[in-house]
Amino acid sequence: MKEFLNIFMGKHRTENAIEEYKTKFLDTVTRVVKSLGTKPFHIKRGINAAVFDSVMIAFSKSSSVPRNIKARYQDLLKNPSFQEATNAGTTDVDTVKRRIKLAREILFS
Repeated sequence: MKEFLNIFMGKHRTENAIEEYKTKFLDTVTRVVKSLGTKPFHIKRGINAAVFDSVMIAFSKSSSVPRNIKARYQDLLKNPSFQEATNAGTTDVDTVKRRIKLAREILFS
């Protein structure tokens, strides 16, 4: 992950790119908080980074939020495959891809 982030930042260090990512991040955070509340990633003890990354990516890739997003989010958190992907081997590439796919499907399809 560290290598990925270093390479990514090396390629995207322009002022325009930084501003674009900042805007996208702030928009996504605003949509998540409006949709799910102020601490949606505090699952058990503090923030669950794996839930955070997958849900944030799902929100950032979606142009609209379903009316029943809170119920969909609860369904996502209860999904056994998602639970496994957010509690064990969380940095494994296939696990990361699986939890992002599940978040996108359950929340927005």
